[in-house]
Amino acid sequence: MRHTGFLTYQNELIPKEKLAEMISPKKDQKSAIRDFKVALNALNNVLEPKREARATPYFINKKGSRYGLNPEATYEVDINQFEKLIKKGTA
Repeated sequence: MRHTGFLTYQNELIPKEKLAEMISPKKDQKSAIRDFKVALNALNNVLEPKREARATPYFINKKGSRYGLNPEATYEVDINQFEKLIKKGTA
């Protein structure tokens, strides 16, 4: 994804329309949602290259038309580590 939607909203489920607008802000909603689905599929394939077709992704949750990072998944986000180090350095 060009924007950091899932990272910016780590603890939230984001409507696909909002994610689509982040990815393709100059396109009409139908085209933007198509682009989002393509990007999401590519992201899931990168995160889980051995996941079987049509199997539920582990890292990206979907509830209705909202998407977000799985809070039970283990992942490291550089910005979170960076902010911890800043706080540690200023303490």
